[in-house]
Amino acid sequence: MYNNVNLNPSAFGSSVGARALTALVTLQALVSMACGPASSELEPPLVDLVTPDGIDSFCVDEPIRFLATSRDLDGMPSFDLPDSAIEWSVFGGADFGTGHSVTASFPAGGYTIVVRATDDEGLFAEDSINLL
Repeated sequence: MYNNVNLNPSAFGSSVGARALTALVTLQALVSMACGPASSELEPPLVDLVTPDGIDSFCVDEPIRFLATSRDLDGMPSFDLPDSAIEWSVFGGADFGTGHSVTASFPAGGYTIVVRATDDEGLFAEDSINLL
C-alpha cells in the first residue's frame, strides 16, 4: 500500500508542484489498478479436489478417501469454507458425503466424482475427477 502524503504545490514552485501532484495522483491510480477497485460484486468460492489425484488405482468396493480444499474470496481476508458447505456426489447420481474429507467405496464401473463448495451467498464452484 502507499502512504497518504499531503503535497503543498507552493513549496515546489507552481510548475514543480503541479508535476508532483500529477505524479501522486498517477501513483494512486496505479495502486488502485494493481490492488483492484473496491467492488460490491460477489465472487464464487474456490474448491480444489486434492485426493485422489488421478493416478491412484483402487479395487472394487475399496474405501477411497476424498479430500478437498476451499476458500471464500468475499471475506477480507479470504477464509476456508466450513465443512457443511462442501458436498460430494457422483455426477448424475446421489450425494455421498459432506465435508472437506470423506470416505466412500463404489461397485465396479466408471464414475465422475464431483465436489461442490457453496458460500453464504449461494454462489458455488465445483471440481471433479474420473474414476475408472
